[in-house]
Amino acid sequence: MRIAAATGLCLAQIGEFAFVLGSIGRTSGVVSEGVYALVVSAAIVSFFLSAFLVPLAPRFGNWLTSLLGVQARIIEETEASHIPPEVLIIGFGPAGQIAARPLIDQGIRVAVIDMNHSGTQKAKELGFAAELGDATQSEVLEHARLRDCKAVVITIPYHKAALTILHHARKYAPQAQVIVRSRYELYSNDFFDAGAHAVAGDEHQVGESLATHLVSWLEERKSDATPKHDSTPSDTEES
Repeated sequence: MRIAAATGLCLAQIGEFAFVLGSIGRTSGVVSEGVYALVVSAAIVSFFLSAFLVPLAPRFGNWLTSLLGVQARIIEETEASHIPPEVLIIGFGPAGQIAARPLIDQGIRVAVIDMNHSGTQKAKELGFAAELGDATQSEVLEHARLRDCKAVVITIPYHKAALTILHHARKYAPQAQVIVRSRYELYSNDFFDAGAHAVAGDEHQVGESLATHLVSWLEERKSDATPKHDSTPSDTEES
């Protein structure tokens, strides 16, 4: 709702194509001179106002959603269980799915929050509760029953968003073990300072994977460079 309202305000001005349509209508006699002048005047005024309205669009979107009482509304895919989840995974892309592997078929109640329908669909296929929403909004985390979770796994790769979610997690679920993904090693201390119990760095894992492939290539290269000796006995060798 917030984004839709802001976008609508940005697109509210009359476009230049209105002049073309008005001119055609006037030439064909469908639009009178007075109506055409009114269209031109409205277009000019909208052009002038757009310079002031566009910068205010985000604030207008926030105000409208607050007025309607739908700020950070979650689009629910399934009804929330009466039993709270033990583990909350935020972001269910490849990293989130890999992190969830040890939890599958273990009887551990898992909830997933993801902004993409494909992520929530995959979570439901694995038997997890899933909700579509923006986890940087505290209302979304509250609805997912963050307060009752024993562990929170934040897998989204964006530093600021992950840090915001981490602050919410430490505030509303101080008892929870919080594990955070850090796309860059230099941000690891930010997460530790904010209260993360463990940080998994992408750069370290990528480096290890690259090193593994490099070692494999070196071994193949060494094997190819080793001279091969012909062990076939000579025809002149005496028996």
